[in-house]
Amino acid sequence: MRPVKAIIVGVMVDVIGTTIIAGLIGLVLGFYLLSHGVSEEELEVVLIEKVMEAPWNMVGFALGAAISILAGYITAKIAKDRVYFYAGVVGCISGIFGYWMGLGYYSDPINAALSLLAIVSAIFGAFLWLKKNTPNRDRELLK
Repeated sequence: MRPVKAIIVGVMVDVIGTTIIAGLIGLVLGFYLLSHGVSEEELEVVLIEKVMEAPWNMVGFALGAAISILAGYITAKIAKDRVYFYAGVVGCISGIFGYWMGLGYYSDPINAALSLLAIVSAIFGAFLWLKKNTPNRDRELLK
C-alpha cells in the first residue's frame, strides 16, 4: 500500500505544484504587462506569447523541474524501498500529463524534452533522498 500512496502523493505534488507555479508566473507576468501598457483585451494573447519566450519559459522550466525533484524526493520518502522505480513512475505520469497539457503550445520535440526533464528530475529527487537516508536494510548490511 505504501508504494501506491507514494506514487499518488508524488504525482499530486508534481501536478499541483507545477500548476501553482504556472499560475504564479502568469499572474506576475500579467501584472507586469498591464503596468507596461498592454490592454485587458490583448492581455491573454500577449501573455501566452510572452510565456513561450525567454526568459519566462526558462524560469518556468527550471521551477517545474524543481517541483519534479521535490515530487521524487517525497515519493522516495514515502516508499522507502525501490525509490528510483517509484520516482520514475511519478516522473512518467507527470511527463505524460505535461506532454498532454503542452500540446498546442510547444513543438513535439520540446514537449518530449520537457517530459523527459520531468522523469529525470523526479529520479534525481529520489537520489537526493537516498543520499540523505540510507534504507535500514542497507545499514544492516554495512555493519
